[in-house]
Amino acid sequence: MRYIIFLLLSSSLFFTACSDDFFSQTIEVDPPDFKKSIAVHALPTFGDSILSVMLSRNFGIFEDPGQGAYFISGAVIEIFENGQSKLIRTNPPPKDAFNPIVEIPIAPDFFKVGNTYEMKVTHPDFPVASSTQVMPHLVQVDSVKVRANGTITPDGERIGAIDAYIKDQSGVKNYYAISVEGEKAFFVNSVLNPDGSITYDTFYYSNNSIYPATPDDPNSALGAFRTIVVSDEFFDGKTYRLTFPFYNYSNGSSSTYDVVVRAITEDFYIFLLSSQKKSDAEDFGIFVEPVTLHSNVKGGIGLFGLSQAQRFVIEQ
Repeated sequence: MRYIIFLLLSSSLFFTACSDDFFSQTIEVDPPDFKKSIAVHALPTFGDSILSVMLSRNFGIFEDPGQGAYFISGAVIEIFENGQSKLIRTNPPPKDAFNPIVEIPIAPDFFKVGNTYEMKVTHPDFPVASSTQVMPHLVQVDSVKVRANGTITPDGERIGAIDAYIKDQSGVKNYYAISVEGEKAFFVNSVLNPDGSITYDTFYYSNNSIYPATPDDPNSALGAFRTIVVSDEFFDGKTYRLTFPFYNYSNGSSSTYDVVVRAITEDFYIFLLSSQKKSDAEDFGIFVEPVTLHSNVKGGIGLFGLSQAQRFVIEQ
């Protein structure tokens, strides 16, 4: 009897679940709070001759603005140095739907070490967006070395490494990033000619940047833009080996590594970490908790970050 009752209940539940009312049910969800804001991103490096500023705007989660609607024009970009206005520029309409970047020529000594810079963006249709940063000191790098064949993974892949030995400034919170912005390798192919002579043909391979592998150093971490980042929390005032591990596919060929070591602001550091974590989380879809991208723009969203860079070309 109990078995028959269970079957009847199951059957009624099945037919109820399959009714038209079931498939046409609507769940009402209140949209999250939304405030129309300017989105501004600028990451200038000491010595740059071009200040690149990306300007756009946000939209509500259920809005469909269409292609190109994110970009704004007619905003006034102003840079203050130690409280004094140093640059004013009104951004023109974007060149196309994929290019919201404003490029402003500046002198290579526009930014100065230790000075405070505020970027302020105003527009009649949006609240004022502003952010303040201090230009960090030049990173002190004693040497840079390449270990092309550092380790072998259990899968048989070769892991190379680039070591930058940095001298940290004592008593100051410092943040660093290392990347390999360009790699060129050449391969030599020998050809036996009919007369017995050998001709060597050289083929060049280039890549805009090298993807880092996960660092073994617990103090450092993967950052966005193919960087390894670290704070000096555990080596204040000491010399530290900042390592950029990478998968080495050169098979013994000669290579040239374009290594960039940066001293970056704290906001820049947090942004690189949060951006990488957000990218990693999106790879797992709905199965991980969403990551909030770091922003330091008051009245808006985005990032204004400063850095000093040392560049080293290493041949291996």
